[in-house]
Amino acid sequence: RLAEGEAARLAEFAWSQGLALVECCDWAGCATMMECAHELISSDVVSVDVPDRQARCAAQASRALLQQARAEGNTADAREHQQRALFWAQRGRSYLKSSKGLAVGDAAHTATKRVLAQLQFEAL
Repeated sequence: RLAEGEAARLAEFAWSQGLALVECCDWAGCATMMECAHELISSDVVSVDVPDRQARCAAQASRALLQQARAEGNTADAREHQQRALFWAQRGRSYLKSSKGLAVGDAAHTATKRVLAQLQFEAL
């Protein structure tokens, strides 16, 4: 078990590393880092914005997996990445629904909701 605050610090690190991997077009690495950030955020029992942060990680993971699928073309691996992208998009949307309206109306919440809907559509 991580010390209090340690999970948040590691999640922030994984998030920033994932975003850095986007700059290199390392989609698989980005997806992995976002999945790690998601798990670390999930262990945070103190913050009230956990569902929104989980949704943002899910959106980034989904986006990276879709990019990886596009890069691989029409292969079995590409279809697997596409299915994982759909999973993360759906999971992210469910996090936003479970946020109990904490950030509803918030511009970031609305933008994440819109992005996840688009990613889910693209992954279908």
